[in-house]
Amino acid sequence: MHIIYRFSLAVTVGLSLGLLLSFSGALREPVSHDNDIYSTQEEILGAIQKKYIKKINHDDFSNLNVEEIFSSLDRYSEYLSEAQYKKIVSGTKGNFKGIGIRINKDTIDHVFFGSPAYESGLKKEDKIIKIDGRPIDISDNHNLHEILQDTKSALEMTILRGTNNTELSFDLVKDNFSMPSIDARVIDNNFCYIKIETFNDTTESEISTVLENVCGDHKKIQGAVIDLRNNPGGTLESAISVSNLFLKKGVIVSAKGRDNELIFVRSATGRDSLSGLPMVAIVNNKSASAAEIFAGAMQDNKRAIIIGDSTYGKGSIQEVVPLKSGGAVILTTAKYFRPSGEPITQSGIRPDIKIHNNNREAKMTYHGEYSDDTYLLYAVDLLKNKKSYLF
Repeated sequence: MHIIYRFSLAVTVGLSLGLLLSFSGALREPVSHDNDIYSTQEEILGAIQKKYIKKINHDDFSNLNVEEIFSSLDRYSEYLSEAQYKKIVSGTKGNFKGIGIRINKDTIDHVFFGSPAYESGLKKEDKIIKIDGRPIDISDNHNLHEILQDTKSALEMTILRGTNNTELSFDLVKDNFSMPSIDARVIDNNFCYIKIETFNDTTESEISTVLENVCGDHKKIQGAVIDLRNNPGGTLESAISVSNLFLKKGVIVSAKGRDNELIFVRSATGRDSLSGLPMVAIVNNKSASAAEIFAGAMQDNKRAIIIGDSTYGKGSIQEVVPLKSGGAVILTTAKYFRPSGEPITQSGIRPDIKIHNNNREAKMTYHGEYSDDTYLLYAVDLLKNKKSYLF
């Protein structure tokens, strides 16, 4: 299984940008073993020699400790403790342990249904001011994600709510919960809106359900908006299967490894669940990895118009190699390429139409529940007017 993201799970169930991961062999639950440091280092060096995208000399690394070994590799390769590996294994299945919020600086921007935060009554836009009575200062070196991650399983969160800044406190206990990978609805009566938060093992089935039950009336639905903003990635298999939902033919993605050897080419198998209805995909500079694979496949196959900002720009694949110690190593093993054959470089995927936040034209042509979202307004305007040069 290939994965394209890293977890910052503590608290909030956040995902950090930058990794395109693949699991070595079958995805398995970590198993604890007696940790022999020497044998672990030898196992790590063996994995690097076998899988790392650049050939290395064992003797150059044999006298280095684990930290020194990985500081000598690229910035995406790293060692995972058993606990960190468990989080990745759980996260690919859409299962998380935490309180179930997503935060932007010190403000909650999403509360996941069924999570401890949801059950306690926390709401979007609540501003976090204290954890266990300790004031939060996001200007210091302590990222709020890290603070929440370091807290014990039970914690007290103090927030400010509403225009009156009402101070409220909530007792929370971190627990397991499932996080849906998408949010979907019909907007402006005629358009299917799908926000993909991340690409995991359940994303394809979630979208398929939406396309059948929410957006299944093609006589009513006139197009779709796929929102990839702030999507840090997910599994490669998910990116491919979701792309396949909207393509009848064409290459989706390919990858090359050490010495530029072709590893795979993955192509569409002729589905297109929207039967050719026009699509717009929205991206920004935090759309990464799996999100870039999807956007690149849609753009190069002329299936969707890409609007927004240039994407993050991360074109390498990292493989997760489990260790006998119960941990794992992440190693850069390959680079992936768009259907056009171009690599994903640091410049990312450039949108067909760059949208600026001060754009006012779309706001004048569409009024609805997303009237303050310039990007989505523009996407709906394109679909409503069916600009011939676009579709």
